[in-house]
Amino acid sequence: MWFEIEIMLRDRIVNWQELGIDNNYDYARRMVRLEDVYYLQELTSDVQALQFQDGTSVYIRGNYEELRDKLLHIERDADDLDL
Repeated sequence: MWFEIEIMLRDRIVNWQELGIDNNYDYARRMVRLEDVYYLQELTSDVQALQFQDGTSVYIRGNYEELRDKLLHIERDADDLDL
């Protein structure tokens, strides 16, 4: 199963301050397969680390509890489909 995450970009593409917007990070939306996720780690209230099975990781936007619950819900749905 797939789910969407917002990945923190390493380099800034848009200078938000020039546009009058106070944004510390730039993000890009990406689709990820649930089976590729190894674990989710809480970092701050709105930024988490997502580790993949291949050893790579990304910082993602979102509340830890909401992301965890979303992953668990998707996983349960995937398990129900296998039955």
